[in-house]
Amino acid sequence: MAHDDEPRDPETTDGGDLEHFETEGDDEEGEEPEGFDGPEEEPGQTYTQQDVVSQSLVAFGQGTHFMRVSSRACRVLVAVMENLVLTRRIHENWGTEAVQILERVRLIGRVAASLAVKDARTVVEEADVRFAVPRVQIVSKTDRCGPDPKKYP
Repeated sequence: MAHDDEPRDPETTDGGDLEHFETEGDDEEGEEPEGFDGPEEEPGQTYTQQDVVSQSLVAFGQGTHFMRVSSRACRVLVAVMENLVLTRRIHENWGTEAVQILERVRLIGRVAASLAVKDARTVVEEADVRFAVPRVQIVSKTDRCGPDPKKYP
């Protein structure tokens, strides 16, 4: 058995020769697996409010990690994202701006979850999200998901 600092021979290492590794039912290059109907990004693709909200809920859940989230907390986030679609039209450039916006939504999830943990709760509540949203928006420094200028001039 080789030590971590010794070079390993790929021919004798457990795992064998990966060059000849195949799985049953390998698809031809370029073909999608049977039943796959996932969307592919296309230039000029349009996104809807539902696309934005759906992806935002996933990102929020990624931010909360192991925490459960109340349905009321989810509804607050949905309202925030719907408002951004309606007032700032974030869906129009979603293909290029989604990554940055979703990172901020993940941060909202992390902040909300940390509030619940601080209070020794296992569920992220509506108040946690209401607290987290403006704090993340204030530090966001973007036109798309920054603070509402009427509330935070």
